[in-house]
Amino acid sequence: MRRPRLPATAQRSVRSPLDAIARSIAGYDLHSGAVPQVDASRAAPCPVCGKPDWCGVRADGSAAICMRTESPRPTKNGGWLHILRDDRHRPRPRIEPRKEAPPPPDLRSAIERAQQHSTDDELRAHVDVLGLPAAGLSALRRLGAHVPSYDADELLRIAPRDAESARKLRAQVRSLEREARAWLGLPMRARGRLVGVRLRHRSGRKLALSGGHEGLFTPSDLSPGGDLLCIVEGASDVAAVLAVGLPAVGRPSCRGSVDETQRLALALRPRRVAMLLDNDKPGIEGGVALAQQLAALVDDVLCVLPSKGCKDVRAWVQQGARARDILDAIERAPRVE
Repeated sequence: MRRPRLPATAQRSVRSPLDAIARSIAGYDLHSGAVPQVDASRAAPCPVCGKPDWCGVRADGSAAICMRTESPRPTKNGGWLHILRDDRHRPRPRIEPRKEAPPPPDLRSAIERAQQHSTDDELRAHVDVLGLPAAGLSALRRLGAHVPSYDADELLRIAPRDAESARKLRAQVRSLEREARAWLGLPMRARGRLVGVRLRHRSGRKLALSGGHEGLFTPSDLSPGGDLLCIVEGASDVAAVLAVGLPAVGRPSCRGSVDETQRLALALRPRRVAMLLDNDKPGIEGGVALAQQLAALVDDVLCVLPSKGCKDVRAWVQQGARARDILDAIERAPRVE
């Protein structure tokens, strides 16, 4: 039998049988005969008259054109259209919008209490350990750095948890108290809250405050509308960039806090974002992946590697790099599209 033809405009744009099926499902007029179909056969006879020839069935089984049995819907090829399954009125599955998880508990009061009891001399010792320039103390203060001395009961009131998690927190707080001055606490922020603390021992060992959440290492004096924002990996790298006089925030890891970084970029709206990458494969891949996402939100996004031989931007600063050196590298960096 002669197959019904798609409208001329559709014929020009359909490039495969799958395209034709997709377009028919999208809603070509059933009454016009413009229905992609397969011919009836002995293996698949017409579902209306049961005969193996002359008739045709819509590819998705929802309709048939029978050349023998009449219906109120005549077709242009002399047959009649029979609706076997009317998909137009089938209820569509309900797609629930993704609900954003509630924000983590705000540990601000416990962290600020520890900040108030941290002296400049205690923090200055960590400036030396990290190899930061003279302005490193100011950079650590802006980041909320502190000697990690916490009240476990206060933390548990803010963020209740099960008995085993509470036991771990109390044990960690007691351990920190025994060697408090050897540790540096750097708070992480997310959605306007202080949600966790990264703990760094003067030996280089790193921990996180038990039960906390990941966020960004963000200085207290960031303001929207600036010309440049540097994004680095890790708290000590943020301190190094702040110490040479450039605005910066830090991610907790090479793949961490992507959503929060995007929120911050939307809130600050800098003209340029410079991804100051760690000089290793995970750091480069994670930084470039984030840069590609930020390119949709910020006019200029650039990826910058530290000077040859430096594993990260802190090592670069330790070797003598200052704001002008970093800015020159940013100016030479390619733009991420």
